[in-house]
Amino acid sequence: MPKTTVVDKKRKKWNEENMRKAVIAVRCKQMSYLKHTMFLELHFSGCAKRKWSLKSCAVPN
Repeated sequence: MPKTTVVDKKRKKWNEENMRKAVIAVRCKQMSYLKHTMFLELHFSGCAKRKWSLKSCAVPN
């Protein structure tokens, strides 16, 4: 078993923090993506009810 140095411990902690940040970032992206797709579905079903053409149904990104 190799000795763990202070640098190794710091690196491990740093890696864990970065992983946590990456996971949070991915979750945030997924949430905004889900909200966006839900918005699109509502938007287009609303357009269909009003019998608008899809062209007049422009979607903001």
